[in-house]
Amino acid sequence: MNIPSTRSPRWLFCCAAAFLSFALLTQSATAQGEHIKSNLLHEIWGVAGGEGVGTTTAVLGDLNADGYDDIAIGAPGAYSYAGAVYVYSGATGDLLLELTGVNYGDTFGASIAPLADINSDGFADIAVGAPNSANGYGEVYFISGYDGATLFQTHANGQTLDQYGFSIANVGDLDFDGFDEVLIGAHGTNANNGAAYVVSPANGTTMFTLLGAITEGYFGISVSGTGDANGDLTGDFVIGAYGANSFSGKAYLYSGSDASALHEFTGLNTEDYLGSAVAAAGDLNQDGYADLFIGAMGENDFAGVVYAHSGFDGSPIAEFRGWYAGDSLGSAIAMVGDADGDGVDDFLLGAPGYDQTRGAASLYSGATASLLDYYTGYSRGDYFGWSIAPAGDYDGRLHADFIIGAPGADSETGADSGYFQAWSLWSPILNPSSYEMSAAQGGVVFYGLDFPWEAGWGAYQLVVNLAGPGNTRWNGLDLPLKNDGLLQSTIAGDVPGPCLGFAGILDGYGDGMAAIWVPGGLPAGMVGTTYWLAAVGGQIGGVWDFGSWANPLTINP
Repeated sequence: MNIPSTRSPRWLFCCAAAFLSFALLTQSATAQGEHIKSNLLHEIWGVAGGEGVGTTTAVLGDLNADGYDDIAIGAPGAYSYAGAVYVYSGATGDLLLELTGVNYGDTFGASIAPLADINSDGFADIAVGAPNSANGYGEVYFISGYDGATLFQTHANGQTLDQYGFSIANVGDLDFDGFDEVLIGAHGTNANNGAAYVVSPANGTTMFTLLGAITEGYFGISVSGTGDANGDLTGDFVIGAYGANSFSGKAYLYSGSDASALHEFTGLNTEDYLGSAVAAAGDLNQDGYADLFIGAMGENDFAGVVYAHSGFDGSPIAEFRGWYAGDSLGSAIAMVGDADGDGVDDFLLGAPGYDQTRGAASLYSGATASLLDYYTGYSRGDYFGWSIAPAGDYDGRLHADFIIGAPGADSETGADSGYFQAWSLWSPILNPSSYEMSAAQGGVVFYGLDFPWEAGWGAYQLVVNLAGPGNTRWNGLDLPLKNDGLLQSTIAGDVPGPCLGFAGILDGYGDGMAAIWVPGGLPAGMVGTTYWLAAVGGQIGGVWDFGSWANPLTINP
């Protein structure tokens, strides 16, 4: 192998044999997916019975200027169902704001949508639904993220029990005025035929009104933006109508340009409840157009199914099925960003009926559709997974985090106080002591190897590339790295002469240690270079059975 000297930014690694013991900063998930661990970042409970904390969850912008996005949690049962939204620091979990409904029974906080800065004060704002306010007409409040002041509120001038604001979603800037529009569902309109409204946060005016055409279709029970599904450079949106056709359900994809219908999706059987949840799906089939998820929580005896469809032509892409009758998978769906570090956004599916309403949520890879991890509530009646949301990166591991709500959980303060959790998924296989190194000072980065115990006394190897996260097949395993010359060199085991630690034998627990040592005084041209590492393991002489995800190491000044 021809490896340039450390004067070149292509290669700087010299592995030193090292033995270092350090604590792994993690807690295991309540229930773990195979070979994956997750770190519980925050768990916050309601302070009174009946609050239903975690009924809705959303991540806002950075409201307290600490560099981390903050968390909004809906508790529509708080204060005798006046309702509340609690805004917490994403970094510390401290309470930043408490927003409350105006009157008993408003159920303020039944829905939440994050907004960009609509009042030009430099802070992200928030929209909150109160679907039972004004005798069930419903209202949506547009609120300052800086101080919690109401900027304005909207309603539909409809009728009692319209439930305007039961569902809301940020659908992007449809009119290119610099403000993201809000899609508001009112599933009770016209005796449960339903309606939905696209509202501009610039002035509160309604841009589009869409009316459900099916008797008791509950059109607007769920709403979401999807991104650009039809290639017209404007974001589109999807609306669920789970009551249509004797609750077989429907979902409709609309153009954000003119609200024209693009595709219609229909449940297979009576009481499938297709449209129980809808969500953006990124570009799952890599055709350049946005795709979408549709939940059918009632399908297969309420085991539930989540369908992924092409936004461009409506064709099916994939489906995900609940494990057991009553799981109600498809009650909540969210893209959560890149949780596993492979460069592709992943997604979380809620199943609040799992294990007789203990509840669960499953995290899937957006690249492979494989299960990354799953999480469960503590007790039956928690309804864990009722709400889910992305959460940015709170722990600095450079992977997306996420939030799961459990509004039915009981505590010492009372029944149905509820709680939410913020989680970080991270690989236990390759744990770096740092993600960066100084070119001027050099130093050592240690890599703790923590394979599953099944890998004990097996072989391991670390590999490196410069091309970044991706997918390269090697010896029975998909590496989370793009193929390049550096990767092929390290696959071949060709590393600098005196260096040790990039390949070896694990101990009986599947653990080991490697290190990267870099002398100081690296060339200035190396500053800003990022190397990506991954580790693989398996039985000696066999195929690789286990692999980490990509871990970056960036050279700073």
